[in-house]
Amino acid sequence: MPQTFKQLKLILDTITDGVMVVDPQGIVLYSNQAAEQLLERGPLTGQALAIPAATDQGTHQDINLIRPSGIAWAEMRSTPLDWESAQAYVIALRDITARKQAELALQESELLFHTLSKIAPVGIFRTDQFGSCDYVNQRWCEITGLSHSHSHGDGWLAGLYVGDLERVKAEWAACVANAKPFTLQYRFQHIDGHLRWVIGRAEPELDEAGNLLGYVGTITDISEIKAKEESLGQAAAVFESTREGVMVTDANRRILMVNKAFTTITGYSADEVIGNSPRLLSSGRHDAEFYREMWSSIEATDHWQGEIWNRRKNGEVYPELLSISTVRDGDGAISHYVGVFADITKLKASEMELEFLAHHDPLTKLPNRMLFLSRLQHIIEKARRQSTQMAVLMLDLDRFKDVNDSFGHLAGDDLLQMVAKRLTKRLRSSDTVCRLGGDEFVVLLEEVGHPEAAAHVATQIIKTLSQTWHLPSGNEVRIGVSVGISMFPEHGNTPDQLIQHADTALYQAKNEGRNRFKYFSEELTRAARERINIEIRLRQAIELGELRVFFQPQVDVETGEILAAEALVRWQTATGETVLRLASFRSPRKPD
Repeated sequence: MPQTFKQLKLILDTITDGVMVVDPQGIVLYSNQAAEQLLERGPLTGQALAIPAATDQGTHQDINLIRPSGIAWAEMRSTPLDWESAQAYVIALRDITARKQAELALQESELLFHTLSKIAPVGIFRTDQFGSCDYVNQRWCEITGLSHSHSHGDGWLAGLYVGDLERVKAEWAACVANAKPFTLQYRFQHIDGHLRWVIGRAEPELDEAGNLLGYVGTITDISEIKAKEESLGQAAAVFESTREGVMVTDANRRILMVNKAFTTITGYSADEVIGNSPRLLSSGRHDAEFYREMWSSIEATDHWQGEIWNRRKNGEVYPELLSISTVRDGDGAISHYVGVFADITKLKASEMELEFLAHHDPLTKLPNRMLFLSRLQHIIEKARRQSTQMAVLMLDLDRFKDVNDSFGHLAGDDLLQMVAKRLTKRLRSSDTVCRLGGDEFVVLLEEVGHPEAAAHVATQIIKTLSQTWHLPSGNEVRIGVSVGISMFPEHGNTPDQLIQHADTALYQAKNEGRNRFKYFSEELTRAARERINIEIRLRQAIELGELRVFFQPQVDVETGEILAAEALVRWQTATGETVLRLASFRSPRKPD
């Protein structure tokens, strides 16, 4: 008999269900290993357990087990028996914790689903794997006008507007056949005839193998939205047809919509800008203070209007006339901003052209005398602050009159334009070339390190302009240039002084043979003043007959023969004073 019990104990230790023998007081007389593992209490023999043993052999009950690791569930069966001539009970325990947890989770999920279905603002429905409806919530019935009983199976199709029926049936059948999500807008028609627009959405539920279990979906009443869409149709037509760009943003200044004119003007499509900030269009020409003042005006008056520079998608910067207005809701809170703008590129171009013509020579496009004087004053002030030198180079084209006389004024204009381009190309970007009129140009050199640098530039200009010129007419001409140079601060510290002294130096350069440069000096200034004084007195001398001609013979020293006579013109005043020897020349032939 002991051998038989030992074998039976070995068999009981191999099964997964817990087996115990307890006396009527709950003292464990025997337990297998599975029971000890299930209860997590170590060896059970001799321990007292509070386990309700039933005398009915055909029943079982689910009990909670309080274990060190937490609450567990077990299915318990028990039956009475004699154990060593005493009354006892054999108890079988099967671990059903996993099943119970799944059941509880399912119950919670079902409870949550039904709770959400009751309070959800949308209609909720559920179908089986064939797409037949087996559940709808109350909100679904309110939207569709159908009762719960009429919604089941394919009954919900009867509530669809006849004009949408076939379209919805085809889309639903295609989704169910391929286990794909369903999304569609359609209409239900109530018994009283009025229509309800809905957007239906449904997602397939699949098992682990990917087989369709059914659908869970919603319908949302969008009738009010559809009505507003229709009422906004005319406004939208105006919005899209206007030639001004229109941009609507939310209260956070994020773009909500734009019209076609916006795309035409900026180059950005609606998809590229919606959701972005209008800063996307910023040209970078305005500083932060400009925008602070603009938004301060909008906050104070709900409106702003002015000119602003923005940037197109292709990078081109353009001017626009912009008007921004604030839109407020019924509570007075800001809901939107509306910007309306017009491209004023052509208008600005006309203004800029007029401004350009006011300050530039129309023929050569170089700065004119007005702009030259302004820049000269600015450069003088800059040089004075930085204790640097600058130079004024006065240019006069040599033999330009010959070009005009030989080939006409159009050829002369062509030549002046070519000279302007060559001068501009030759000089630094910081230097300025101006046309004063006729064939006179002036060059402003900034930050001249030493006077010789101005001479170097003058030499290069002379060399450049002395080359052969090929006119558009096909003619070739050659000209020269004389250059007068005055330096700041050596030769003057005002625009008038520098211009006058450069012009004086230019006169001296032309007087010495042309096609050369000359610096201004005090000697040149005195000589110029003396020339002016003599010119005035000479005119008076001619009127008074004070010019005298004297002949002086030229004799061959070997033979003593008179070879020629030199005529000398002298200026003698009425008092006999000789003022100036004016000229001399050699007689073309021997005297008789």
